[in-house]
Amino acid sequence: MNNKRLLYIIGELDDRYIVDAAPGAKRGRRPVWVKLAAAAACLALLLAAGIAIYRAGDASPVLIGGVRREYGRARIIGGDEAEIEWPWEYKTPAERYTSLTLDGREYVSTGRAVDGSLTGKALGVYDVEGYDSYTEETNRLRAEVFESGGICAGRVVAVKLEDGYYTFVRKESDPPKTFGEALDVYDLADVLRFDRFGTYKGLKETGYFTIGDDAAIWEVLNGCRDAECVPDEAWSRGEGDYIGFTVTSDALGVYKRVFYVSGDGYISTNIFNYAYSFRIGEEAAESIISYAVRNGTEIPFEPYTNTLAGTVTDISDGYILVDDSVLCRDRADGMTFRIPTDDLRISRCIDFRKIGIGDLVVVSFTGAIDVEAGGLVVGAYNLSKGTLSDGGAAVPE
Repeated sequence: MNNKRLLYIIGELDDRYIVDAAPGAKRGRRPVWVKLAAAAACLALLLAAGIAIYRAGDASPVLIGGVRREYGRARIIGGDEAEIEWPWEYKTPAERYTSLTLDGREYVSTGRAVDGSLTGKALGVYDVEGYDSYTEETNRLRAEVFESGGICAGRVVAVKLEDGYYTFVRKESDPPKTFGEALDVYDLADVLRFDRFGTYKGLKETGYFTIGDDAAIWEVLNGCRDAECVPDEAWSRGEGDYIGFTVTSDALGVYKRVFYVSGDGYISTNIFNYAYSFRIGEEAAESIISYAVRNGTEIPFEPYTNTLAGTVTDISDGYILVDDSVLCRDRADGMTFRIPTDDLRISRCIDFRKIGIGDLVVVSFTGAIDVEAGGLVVGAYNLSKGTLSDGGAAVPE
C-alpha cells in the first residue's frame, strides 16, 4: 500500500480504539496518522484473527444500527477495507485527491464531506493532487478552495471536488500555545458539540452517557483560555479517573474523535489531527466532569462503526439484500437488510471482489437501520466476503 493511501485510511481511526489496542501506550504531540500507524497495524491483525467488533462480554441480544438481533455464537467481524488499494477508477473523488499546497502550507484530506452551507470565503483555485499507485503517477485537479466555517484557513479548508466539498487539514504541526488560541483559530464553540461521553477509571470503561445541553461545559472551557499546551507525556489515559467525549464536526473534518477531561486537571484531544493536551486545573476539570455526570443519561455503547453480516440473497441495480439467518439460533428469526449500491464504495466491492448471490458478506456502515424502509442500511461504506467460523462470520485473511 502506498504511503498516501495509508495517510487517508488511518486518519479515520478513533484514538480510543488505538489506545485500547495498545494499552498503556504514551500519547505524543504527533500527527494522528503517525501516532496511530503501529496501532492500526495491530488492529488489522486483530480483525484478521477474527476478533469481534462487539466488545468481549457482550451477550445476545446485540444491537446493530439501532436494531436488536438474537444471535447464537455470533462473531461479527469488520471488513478488510484497510487492506485494499483500489484502482483509480474505483476510487471516490475524496480518495483520489488527497493533497493540497496553499500559501506554502501543505494540507491533507480528511476524507470527510462538509456541507456547502458551512463553507466561508473563497480562497482561490488550486491544484489538488492524488497518487495512483497502479500507474505510479501523480494526478492533479484544479479545485476551488474555501474557508471551512469560521476556522482559520491556516488550519482547515474546504475543497470543492467533483462530487462535493471536503475538508483538508494542515499537515505540519503548529500547536496552539494556549487553549484560548485553539478556541479562536478553530472556532471551537461553534463547530464542536459535546453530547456523548464515556466514564473511565484508568483504562476501564464504567459507562456511556449523553447530555442534552453543553452550554455549562463551554462556559467552563471559555474560562480556561490561559491554559497552556503541555508536554506530550504530561497526561496519560492510563492513569486516574476521567471522562471522554466522542466528538464529530463536519467543519473540522473529524468523525468520532475524542476529547478527554481528567480529574487531575487536564484536557487532551486529537480533534486537531495532532494529540494536544492542556492543563486547565483540577477545579475546572471537576466542574466539567461533575456537570456531565449529574446531567448524563445512560445509553448503550456506540461503536466507531456498525457491522452486520449475512448471506447475499439478491443483487439488483439499486441494492443488494443480505439475510442474517445464518447467525441466528433459529433461522426462522432471520432479518433481511437492504444495502444501497448507488455509493461507489459499495458497488466497487461487488465488482472488484466478485461478490454474488449466496456469498456470506460483512457490511460496515455508519448510520442506522431503517426498519420501516425494509431494513434499509444507512451509510454503508464497505462490503467484503466472509467465512463461517465457530458459528459466526469471519473475514478471511
